[in-house]
Amino acid sequence: MKKTVYIDLDNTLADYLGMCDEMHISPAEAKHTVGFFRKLRPMPGAVEAYDKLNEHFNVYILSTGPWSNPHSLCEKVEWVKEHLPSAYKNIIFSHHKDLNRGDYLIDDSEKNGAKEFVGTHVKIHSPEFPDWNSVIRYIFEKENIWTFDSKGELLITIMSSLAQEESRSISENITWGQRKRFSDGKVSM
Repeated sequence: MKKTVYIDLDNTLADYLGMCDEMHISPAEAKHTVGFFRKLRPMPGAVEAYDKLNEHFNVYILSTGPWSNPHSLCEKVEWVKEHLPSAYKNIIFSHHKDLNRGDYLIDDSEKNGAKEFVGTHVKIHSPEFPDWNSVIRYIFEKENIWTFDSKGELLITIMSSLAQEESRSISENITWGQRKRFSDGKVSM
């Protein structure tokens, strides 16, 4: 049975603070702004990390919505449909993240029950987990999920290149042989 991973949306999957800077508004003001959540861009590596996790775990997006901006919930669903289309039926909204049971919670905050989550709270953007690569590496190592290291990936790249070159060489040899037989008047059908 697959283990369960919950991932926060704001400033974990989606760049909340970056959009605040771009729009020249405070984070407190942003959460009350209609249309704000729809404009967020994915955090670097977030979409790829979601896809990797989704291959091995049951993954749910676990987010809160400000009470003062009911539009935020719809905007977050629309954001997920655009950037993570396979996840839009796996969205949970709660101000009490600790009520959800699972193995991992990836969140940039300890608020809304994240600190009390029963399971492993992976606090992204912390010194221990500064980015998505460190999060994936930690969870995959803890779960003994084997992925290629850079040496393995390099070896696969080299082997693929050699196989492609061999295939090209065989194709050229066959083409040369057919042309040679044709020029010698030995046409076969």
